[in-house]
Amino acid sequence: MCARPRGGLSHAAFLHAEIAFCRFGRGRRRLPLRRGGCAVTDVPPLAQDGFGPEADWLPCGLLLTDSEGQILAANATLLRWLGQPASALIGQRRFPQLLAMPGQIYWKTDLWPKLCAQGHLDGVTLPLPDAAGGGLRHCLLSAQLSRDAGRIGFVLFDAARAHLRDQDQARAGVLAQLRMRWLAQIERMAGVGAFALDPETGEIEASDRVFEMLGLPAAAGLTLEQLLARFVSGKVRAAIRDDLAQLTHLQATVEHEAVLSTPAGVLRRVQLQAEAEWLGGQMTRIAGVLHDITRMQEDQQRLWQAANIDELTGLANRRLFHRRLQGALGGGPFALVLLDIDDFNAVNDLLGADTADAALREVAVRLAGLVGAAGLAARLGGDEFALLLPAADADAAAVRLAQSVLAALAQPLDVAATVLT
Repeated sequence: MCARPRGGLSHAAFLHAEIAFCRFGRGRRRLPLRRGGCAVTDVPPLAQDGFGPEADWLPCGLLLTDSEGQILAANATLLRWLGQPASALIGQRRFPQLLAMPGQIYWKTDLWPKLCAQGHLDGVTLPLPDAAGGGLRHCLLSAQLSRDAGRIGFVLFDAARAHLRDQDQARAGVLAQLRMRWLAQIERMAGVGAFALDPETGEIEASDRVFEMLGLPAAAGLTLEQLLARFVSGKVRAAIRDDLAQLTHLQATVEHEAVLSTPAGVLRRVQLQAEAEWLGGQMTRIAGVLHDITRMQEDQQRLWQAANIDELTGLANRRLFHRRLQGALGGGPFALVLLDIDDFNAVNDLLGADTADAALREVAVRLAGLVGAAGLAARLGGDEFALLLPAADADAAAVRLAQSVLAALAQPLDVAATVLT
């Protein structure tokens, strides 16, 4: 095959040229195209809604996307490899979504920047899910970016034999890149660490970010048992171990969210995701990521607090009270007490807002103590409060709760060196 020129070849011409080299023998038309000094003539037309019927008989996969990777057309060979109908891909998925997880990472961090910079890719090996074999189909991929047309053309050849011959070298290359190239970029962008588990030895090759989350030195090495030992819950450790073992015969994704503890006692909430990589019906390794979501959880907790908790008193606010009341109305009996503080505006006028706020906080403490963890004390606004308490005898419980409120608030409030009665 003649060398591909470095520029000036549109996506349609590129695909036509590749098709021509496949020596397809029907439905051709003449196209005076010259590549690297070699004339390419008998080329099938590119149909407006796809590649035309000729392309469906080719032994290679053809794919056309827009400049963002959205799939616009695919020939029957590629659809057969993937075990997907055209309707599931065209306009529905992007090219990286067709790849196995390591291939997606490799594409986003290495191949896509190269394609944008060079305008083409040549002879790249990438894994696709293999509908026929149930594992991965390793393909040799060439791609051409047409900036004028806003299209990317892909040609994929089945490279299973070449992959088997070079798998040791490829695996070593992937593991080396784990720390040196794309994982470092992923960690900076997404705050995650990646790892690869050897299911036979239990040894883990991990990025520096994983070691950082675990609180372990990166040069120490890591095994599955050492990773599991950092999780606080024994049940979580057992569940992760069992789920990873299931990956030896199931194609699924393992997902867990749990708390781990570093040797220094630092607690972190993390998400663990892992899935197996298959080749020839055999699992070769388990690839996964560890995501530190401690800060995200703290942010979510702060948002929940702001939406549901009264900032001054720490009691439930009106919104949370109404939600809990609606739930109680659909459940069993409960006692409900509504109250306000007589002449509280006078406290605010005479002693100032700071003293009034301190008095409200003291009232809130006393009311919260009356309902305990089973009930709900809420500040509805100003000096208005509500108490909600599940009870088998709602009427009797409401009377007792009201009497307890009167007794609790009858005691003087000692706030800001002032005694309020």
